[in-house]
Amino acid sequence: MNRRLRLGSGALVLALLAACAPTGDPTPPPLTGARILGCMLGHCGLLHVVDFDGSFWVPVGHVGDDPATVDAVAGQMKLVGPDRAQFASGGRVLATLARFPGPKRFWLCA
Repeated sequence: MNRRLRLGSGALVLALLAACAPTGDPTPPPLTGARILGCMLGHCGLLHVVDFDGSFWVPVGHVGDDPATVDAVAGQMKLVGPDRAQFASGGRVLATLARFPGPKRFWLCA
C-alpha cells in the first residue's frame, strides 16, 4: 500500500473514531408537551449514547440481548417519570433508562 493511501486511510479511521466518542452536554432541548418522541439509536445502541429530553440516559436493570442494545434501531422514547424513560421498538419495551446527571464521557464503540 503506498504512503498516501495509508495516510488517507488513517485519517479516515481517526475521523470515524472521533465521531463515535461524543462528550459533554446533550444536544436536544427538554421536551415540552409531548412525552413520547420517535428516535433513532446510534450504531452502538442503548449501551452507548442515548441523548433525549435535554439529558443523556443510561439503561437500568437487565437490558437483554435484543439487537437494540448494540445496534442502530428506530423506536420511541417515552418519559415515564422525571428521571425515567422507556425505549420501545417493534411494539415492545426494550429497556428502562435513567437520566444521567450532567455531562457524560463515552468510550469508543466499534
